[in-house]
Amino acid sequence: MYNNELNTFLLVAKNGSFSGAAKEMYVSKNAVMQQINLLESHLDLTLFNRTTHGVTLTNAGRVFVEEAQKILELSEQIDQNLARYKNTIFVGSGFLNPPILIKKIWHQFLKINPKSRIDFIEIADYENLSRNIDLFEGCYAEKPFLRQGFSFCKCTTSKLVAIMPPSDPLVKRNELRISDLKERQVVIPDDSAYKSMHEIEKFLQDKISNIKLEKYNSLTTAVVNNAQIRDEILVVPDYLGTLANPNLVKKVDWDLKIDYGLYYRPDSSELCQKLIETIKREFN
Repeated sequence: MYNNELNTFLLVAKNGSFSGAAKEMYVSKNAVMQQINLLESHLDLTLFNRTTHGVTLTNAGRVFVEEAQKILELSEQIDQNLARYKNTIFVGSGFLNPPILIKKIWHQFLKINPKSRIDFIEIADYENLSRNIDLFEGCYAEKPFLRQGFSFCKCTTSKLVAIMPPSDPLVKRNELRISDLKERQVVIPDDSAYKSMHEIEKFLQDKISNIKLEKYNSLTTAVVNNAQIRDEILVVPDYLGTLANPNLVKKVDWDLKIDYGLYYRPDSSELCQKLIETIKREFN
């Protein structure tokens, strides 16, 4: 008996029809009917009375509604109890969170933990991260990750670099001087998300005369393209310099850095915690 069949059964019971359940599940009516038929065959029971107007629960079906809910709750509890012993680590990977440290350390980690596996989960929505994600990399930001139950472990730092507009005369330089930013429009990470940027913003305002600062909450291709079209200098962590043509990414003669490390769930598996400790030792 599979959990997806039980969930399908409960949805059909709630909707009173195969088509209603299919709509909620974004599958075909035939797919729902097939799951219910398999479940009834497995149980040797008839759970629904089929009519032209929908379905109704049989006596066995009414009893099984309560039992199915109990089974699903027990299954979830078992998963939670055993999660810490799993051999697979689920790593979030997205536009802003390439698994740089993890990829560098993984084969070394695998030699010591040969049964371990890693699965990457695409991060599609940073405001609503999948519950299946155990950890992911990134710069330290107070939101939106901490409020979703993740803790942060600093492993290293990421130096801030400048992405130049393609037509800018400074593109010919290998490295910029701080004074090159005088009277320029410079786009930096917002300190409401990156608290460390508050000190960096103050440093820029104190050191560079007439600098004009703009801020971004989340770095996207739109932010990069807008800055380049508007002849603005975009400041980003160096590991995100890959978002632009390498010839446009310039080091600056400053020592401005932000913390970089791992976001992880405190209740993640023992294997996941072991990987975190390995990365900390290697890169701290």
